[in-house]
Amino acid sequence: MIGGRHAAARPIVVAVATLVLVSLLAPGVAAGQEPVPDDPALVVDLDADGDATVTLVSTYDLESDDEREAFEDLREDGDAREKIADRFADRMASIAADAAAATDRDMSVSDGSVEVRVDGDRGIVAVSVHWSGLAALDGDRLTVTEPFASGYESDRPLVFVAPTGATLADATPEPDRTDGEAATWDAGTDLGGFEATYELGEDAGGDAADDDAADDGLPGFGLVAGVLALAASLTAALARSRRPAR
Repeated sequence: MIGGRHAAARPIVVAVATLVLVSLLAPGVAAGQEPVPDDPALVVDLDADGDATVTLVSTYDLESDDEREAFEDLREDGDAREKIADRFADRMASIAADAAAATDRDMSVSDGSVEVRVDGDRGIVAVSVHWSGLAALDGDRLTVTEPFASGYESDRPLVFVAPTGATLADATPEPDRTDGEAATWDAGTDLGGFEATYELGEDAGGDAADDDAADDGLPGFGLVAGVLALAASLTAALARSRRPAR
């Protein structure tokens, strides 16, 4: 699920928890990856071999000194960020297992990471995983279905970024807009039966070479459950940062 900005009067712990509860998945930027977006989104950055970097971007207002201080504490707390990344990767691995069973294809999740940064009066939290086998590769075509086809719900945009040199050949439902390599489905779009197929160009595959790097029911609902787990981790981390020094 995915959310927008929250009222400035809410404490940062509640704001972050709410944002992530109504959101879904972006990483520290590695060489060759697209920059992390500044607005809430679930970004699926596909490789030509069917792997992907799946990124949840959440934002919220930092209009008080306490909110900004708590956010800065989280940004400086490497242990807290590592725990958030590990927990999120664990939940996504469970979702990948469900999606693998639904598609009869091998999938796995690794390399969880978190980026925490400030842009003016906004805090941005981006959590990413590397998802092996997210798309099915058949000759020069990549096709993505699960975990989005089975009950996935989103209140923020779902953004697919095509591999270098690839084009979106067909999609159900059709994206609300396309911009270069990105295709976007708006928040609230009914994604039941989702399928996106890409045709790989002759120069596709460069980004793939650079990136070697629970019971949740249906795969789509499991993705939502993974966000709930992240919310708990972020809430705990920010709550600790707000405790007065003793």
